[in-house]
Amino acid sequence: MNPSPALDVIGLIGLTALFVLFYLLVAAI
Repeated sequence: MNPSPALDVIGLIGLTALFVLFYLLVAAI
């Protein structure tokens, strides 16, 4: 069975947030 789509969405949002935080960190330097 595949994992629930909601978990996939949460994972995608978490990954996007991680990239955004990394981008802001680099931009702040």
